[in-house]
Amino acid sequence: MLVKAKQLHCQWDLSLNELQTISMEKTGIALMLRGGRQGPFIPTRDESSRKFLFKKIELAVNSFNSTAAVS
Repeated sequence: MLVKAKQLHCQWDLSLNELQTISMEKTGIALMLRGGRQGPFIPTRDESSRKFLFKKIELAVNSFNSTAAVS
């Protein structure tokens, strides 16, 4: 979910079951949705922030997938 604090506006809201892959790019993180649809792109300026955020998304997706596989 991307929320802009000044505007209190949600630009996009994505369920983890819609997410197929994530990839780290030079300027941010690209999300690919199921069915080959292009998802949101999360721009990040510096590499350390990009790696941190990528790792957090990866952990959430892996946790979701492991609980979904058990259900």
